[in-house]
This record gives sequence, structure tokens and C-alpha cells, in this order.
Amino acid sequence: MPPKGAEIGPAAVVEIDDTIKPRFEKYEPDVAKHIANSAADAALDTTTAISGDFKLLGIFIHLTAAASPTITFKRISGDGASYDTVFYSTTLSTASDLTYVPEEGEYEFRNGDQIKIDVSATAGVTIYCTVLYKVI
Repeated sequence: MPPKGAEIGPAAVVEIDDTIKPRFEKYEPDVAKHIANSAADAALDTTTAISGDFKLLGIFIHLTAAASPTITFKRISGDGASYDTVFYSTTLSTASDLTYVPEEGEYEFRNGDQIKIDVSATAGVTIYCTVLYKVI
């Protein structure tokens, strides 16, 4: 497993659902997912809609070509916008994949909290996102 927030090179994750999810299901049988994608040339801006307390298992970003977008993951607090916090932000360095897996026990969210994922637009590139989580 790559270190927390590691960037993975272009040859790594291509089929996110088929290669990553089974690894989590082996240890976390009740894995659920939120998926989203952008149109070509457009930014990705998606927010989960999860009911109940949940544990973040991983966020996986795939671009259809190597690029250098800015990627931000933000906790949208159920307590209001004053409590929203960015918990990860990076700019890829000509890569097509990013795998973010938090440390064990890190990033447990309360009912009402959500995760917002923003990936800046890159010409000619479609952006795909998978968020794996477990309601606890």
C-alpha cells in the first residue's frame, strides 16, 4: 500500500473499481463508494452525500492523460461552514493517478459531515474520482 497521500505514476491504477476495491473489501466487507467524473476539459467538483457516521477508506483520482492539476479534499462539517477544513491538497507533477489512503482510525466523520473533492481543469483530460468509505 502506498504511503498516505502518495502520487502514483501513470502505469499504476487504471481500473479503480476492479483493482482497488477488492483490497479493501477483504478487510472491510461493508465498503461503499461515491463516484464522479468530469467532462473533458472541465474541473471536477463533487461532494459526497453519506448518511450517518462514516470512516474514509480512500480517495482515488484518475486522469485520462498525465497532467498537473491541483487536487483538494475538504471536510464539509455538519456543524456549519465555519468548521470546514481542507485535509489534503497537492498539485500533481505530470501524473495521471493519485491514491489517498488515510492512516488507520484517521478521518472518521460524524453524521452530517461530507467530503468535497476539487480537481482543477486540464485541457483534453477527463477526471474520474472514487471515494471508498464505511458507515460506522
